[in-house]
Amino acid sequence: MIKALFSKLITPGKPLIRSLSIACALLFYSTLLDAQSLDGHSNNEAIERMTFQGSVFEVHWNHQFRRDERVKIKKWLQTAGDTLALLNGTMPQDLIQIQFRVRRSGNAVPFAQVLRRHPQGVIFQVNPTRSLEEFIDDWTAPHELVHLFIPYPGEADLWLSEGLATYYQYLLQARAGIKTEQQAWQKIYEGFERGRKDNRYPHLPLEDLSSDMREYRSYMRVYWSGTLYFLEADMALRQASGGTQTLDSVIGVFVNCCRPERIYWPGSSLVKAWTKARATPFLRSSTTNTGNIKHYRIIGIYLPAWVLLLRGAEWCSALHTPPRGNFAMRSALHISAPR
Repeated sequence: MIKALFSKLITPGKPLIRSLSIACALLFYSTLLDAQSLDGHSNNEAIERMTFQGSVFEVHWNHQFRRDERVKIKKWLQTAGDTLALLNGTMPQDLIQIQFRVRRSGNAVPFAQVLRRHPQGVIFQVNPTRSLEEFIDDWTAPHELVHLFIPYPGEADLWLSEGLATYYQYLLQARAGIKTEQQAWQKIYEGFERGRKDNRYPHLPLEDLSSDMREYRSYMRVYWSGTLYFLEADMALRQASGGTQTLDSVIGVFVNCCRPERIYWPGSSLVKAWTKARATPFLRSSTTNTGNIKHYRIIGIYLPAWVLLLRGAEWCSALHTPPRGNFAMRSALHISAPR
């Protein structure tokens, strides 16, 4: 397009300087539009606001959505917001930006990505031809929105961020009644199996695989190693406190005291903040920075030295079959123990 405009503007019979001035102005305007497009904004966007638990979802639509498609996707977003609130009754941010992009192929939500800027939020690529039921059953929205409860921990500690989001994606759906208790734990169990089988680089520590996750294609090991870490943490909290302390409550205290301070925290600093927030017995930072790696036998993974490991053999036997009847596990889903 720009090349064609140049050829029309710079023609014999027109003063060259005037033509060049017009061409430069058009080039600048085109560059500005491209920059807005890359940043997720354009003049073709419509913006709406939705309120959840005192927080605002600022919804950006591009011009490709029909009215009926917007109505359907807003219903899905309403369900996603209500589901997210089941973590601890609060939203991770006062203002959350949601950007929707059309992708008319694949499943309901083929791709999504967290926005780590002000305001923070999520970009969703959605297939509006899919049914509302398919959107609601999809785990992507709770996963991506849970990311916003903690700052970006850096590439080496991506397993921490992805683990938290993956742990909650099915638990929150179970709490909302989207999945049954058994379906949720079955999904988590199957995920651990995928993590266990992703052993192409057994000699590499998790922090190295996290840093180069795309190069090694070690997504399953990174995501599900982190999930296991938070599963153990949550179970240990619930069992030690009789259910009065949970991972939910630790995240809630952290959001209230520390979350808005900055966008980036390294993993070890996050753990220190969580420990300070609720004196959590399951997480601690190392006293030295030796970079030593411990082997986590439960699914054949390596975790950084600042992780306190718990009862690997016990969980290994528990996770060979989908868990049933365990009080701490059931309480994580907010399901009463059988009487």
